[in-house]
Amino acid sequence: MAWTVAVWRLRWRVVNRNSGRARTGWRTTIGVVVFVVCSLVGCEGLQRGEELREWQPSDHYSRDDYKARGTGAASAATSDPGVQLGQLAEFAWRHQCAPCHGQAGRGDGPSGPMIATPDLTREQWQATVSDLDMTSVIRSGRGKMPRFDLLPDAVLRGLVARIRSTRGR
Repeated sequence: MAWTVAVWRLRWRVVNRNSGRARTGWRTTIGVVVFVVCSLVGCEGLQRGEELREWQPSDHYSRDDYKARGTGAASAATSDPGVQLGQLAEFAWRHQCAPCHGQAGRGDGPSGPMIATPDLTREQWQATVSDLDMTSVIRSGRGKMPRFDLLPDAVLRGLVARIRSTRGR
């Protein structure tokens, strides 16, 4: 019954604020009562937990996952570990590197211009940087680039190979 007291207090404030016009106060009171009743009825519906199914990772896919399923590459990935590591490196590129470096590595990703991301496809840059240097920068980060020290060595090698494959494009 505490909510009824709150409703009457609200009604009293509205009536007094409106110079005694009870009609406005009653409309507000009725609106508040309807809101409280609907809220209480709505909250009762949330207690039916037995109908909810537990979340599973298979409930969510990205558009790229659906594309991969439509091709034969997905079935080959389960049998050949090299293909699987290549797909992991490509997945890491799309989700971790491309937002800054862009899909082609030119530094034209959505965040690239804001942080002056370098063009990884330039011949001059690729000629001066070794694979070990690239792996080190990916693993430990540099400047505004975050570090990715939890990536497996095989995925790091795949990322370096992907960067090398874009040379001069």
